[in-house]
Amino acid sequence: MAQSSVRNSSVQRKAGSVGRVVIFLMVFAIITFTGFFFAAAAEHGPDWYAYVSYVLIPPIPAVYALFQKVFHQHYLTDTQNNLALLLGLLGQVVYCCVLMGLARRLFARLRRTPGPVMQEDGK
Repeated sequence: MAQSSVRNSSVQRKAGSVGRVVIFLMVFAIITFTGFFFAAAAEHGPDWYAYVSYVLIPPIPAVYALFQKVFHQHYLTDTQNNLALLLGLLGQVVYCCVLMGLARRLFARLRRTPGPVMQEDGK
């Protein structure tokens, strides 16, 4: 019986880890694809579309700008373009990890903060 409870707790921990990974991948995909949408729509849309894309996917345009400065070219070759996209997406993963960590800390702090205390009148 004791081995069964140990096995169940191990399964629960693994399920919790898998759940966190799935949630992270979903948030990563939503943030990244929304940023790509606003970046593509900014070409013919209002200026604020570009600003939203810079907030959602800042590592990707930063890596592209860095590659353009380093290679002194306005248009990158296919290899440079693919490498810049790969490094930008790796930076995007780190960016999403930081956002998820900040969100976790914020929600933990909000849960710890006590609500307003209601005082009863002594009358």
